[in-house]
Amino acid sequence: MDQTQALLIRRTRFGDTSLILTWFTERYGLVKTIAKGALRPKSPLFGKVDLFFQCDITVTVAKKGDLHALRELHVIAPFEGIRTSYLRALVSSYFSELLAQGIEFEHPMPELFHLALRAFGYLNETEPTIRSVHYFEEQFCKMIELETGQIPVNNILHRRLSALLGGRIPDNRGVVLAKIEENIKNNP
Repeated sequence: MDQTQALLIRRTRFGDTSLILTWFTERYGLVKTIAKGALRPKSPLFGKVDLFFQCDITVTVAKKGDLHALRELHVIAPFEGIRTSYLRALVSSYFSELLAQGIEFEHPMPELFHLALRAFGYLNETEPTIRSVHYFEEQFCKMIELETGQIPVNNILHRRLSALLGGRIPDNRGVVLAKIEENIKNNP
């Protein structure tokens, strides 16, 4: 694999000092990498592998399996504004789960990557609304339906999501929508 832009959507600890990272990349779709020693304070990766970061990454392809080695990364945008609000972080997590569940590994979908990038940029600057969540879901559905050739069941968004994700809508969708409504009530 060459260098590509990527959004970090999952981070899992592996041993004492390493991480398994799931990236949504512009050129390769979803990619899993191991970042050996990333949690060591003297590691060149220390502090550069946080959720929702936009990075340029360089990966060495695994000879067997789908866990590749992260060789280099350069942070382009840390989207710090997402971390200033529980609601922004919650919605970003929900979007990440949609991506993780809706896309096959190593299947490029550059249009969806750019949608996710715009969504994280929006959440970096603005508190989410129901409308913004529905917009992302609607665009996500359209792109997946085009890619898979699946015809929408109907226009009801949660049913389309459920059909596209094999009935596995991320658990936090209901929480996301409820928290947004609560935020609107408390901050008119």
